[in-house]
Amino acid sequence: MKKQILNLSALCLAATLFSFMYDTPHELAGIWNFTIKDAPEGYQEGSIAFTEKDGTIKGEMVTDNGTFPMEHLKISNDTITYDLEVSSNVIRAILVKMKDSIAGKLITPQGDLVITGNKKIL
Repeated sequence: MKKQILNLSALCLAATLFSFMYDTPHELAGIWNFTIKDAPEGYQEGSIAFTEKDGTIKGEMVTDNGTFPMEHLKISNDTITYDLEVSSNVIRAILVKMKDSIAGKLITPQGDLVITGNKKIL
């Protein structure tokens, strides 16, 4: 009888603990509006869309001149790195996330560009 009560208690405790666990979406997921100072016309403003599916984050940058999928996207702590192919050039991006804002640089063949942005509130 003691063994049954102990097993039932363990089962109730496990059920209670597992009921509080759920898969939260990555805090990076969503739309981020950005500005790139000194960028060519059509690339100065836009949005970054981060989506999460099955625990994997994907991203794309959208400007007036097109949509550019992020390649080699890596997230380490609050640092985000990825590559973009724009007009046959590979551009390396390094961003740092701070609460609801991002800041960093884009490394281009013509020089580095400063990028800043904020998370869009839906």
